[in-house]
Amino acid sequence: MSGADTDRRRFEALRHCLTASPDTAAPRDLAAWCRDWRARVESEPAPVAQAILGGFAADRVGWAFAAGYQAALRQLLAGFNEQPAADARLALCATESGGNRPRDIATVLRRDGDGWRLDGAKSWITLGEAATELLVVARLDEGGDRPALKVARVPAGAAGVTLENKAPLEFVPEIPHTAARFESVAVPGDGLLDGDGYDTVVKPFRTIEDTFIALAVQAWLLREARARRWPAPRDRGRSPSSRQEGSLSRSLNRAQWRVRLFPGCLLPLLTPKRWLASRSERRSFRCRSRRRFSRSARSAALWYPPPSPPPPSPLPSPLLRRGPS
Repeated sequence: MSGADTDRRRFEALRHCLTASPDTAAPRDLAAWCRDWRARVESEPAPVAQAILGGFAADRVGWAFAAGYQAALRQLLAGFNEQPAADARLALCATESGGNRPRDIATVLRRDGDGWRLDGAKSWITLGEAATELLVVARLDEGGDRPALKVARVPAGAAGVTLENKAPLEFVPEIPHTAARFESVAVPGDGLLDGDGYDTVVKPFRTIEDTFIALAVQAWLLREARARRWPAPRDRGRSPSSRQEGSLSRSLNRAQWRVRLFPGCLLPLLTPKRWLASRSERRSFRCRSRRRFSRSARSAALWYPPPSPPPPSPLPSPLLRRGPS
């Protein structure tokens, strides 16, 4: 997909968020969300647009989070010229009991004829049992001071793969998380992604994941703002607007005004850095750490920086008064 086509689809997704009806039918459960996600991927091939539209269609943070996460992994694989099937649901398996740095990875790939055998364990897999394909970070069974890491594409239902459910997260209880064990799992020779697994997958995915989840969550917030008419005056006797509501109101008013006048100028309308900056949102999303939150806000701001203020209008020249002769 060309860059111009991606930009066009991104603009169309933003226009949809600003003009489509904010009423949405909530998926009953994870299986219903998976069906909706497959239909969305079939109709929209651009991962950025998938994240935005998936977030706008969500009625809660959990479904927006899942849409952003899946779109992020599809964007990651696009860098390897890989396009998963529409019904594929992906999960990155990097974190182990000791962490996810190269020296912490104990999961190992060993040569087995023309292919590989995968052994090890992962402690944290987002989407868990709902995933159909796992991207497993493992070290090659070769010597050396720095382990050579690779990413293996493994079907979640392959022989030797065992998933173990973990307690749901409070802020996205709808999304399952699991641990996994791999016991002599067969991986074909062409089942490894090119390049070093840490430099080309684990490290860049931190920013990609934060950016795409931020896009999806802010699209969900935009739909909430429109559905609840946050820019409208509040009734007398009710509590004053919160910082979050005030920020959303100003951003939405500005966006709706511009989209009427300049339909093609949609890219700089969403200002996620402002939307994610209030303490009330930090509490509501229960971010796991300030460091992760800050990285997410910075990453989102790189994609959609706040628009620059308009230049000041020129002032009329002062009238010269004739003095006394």
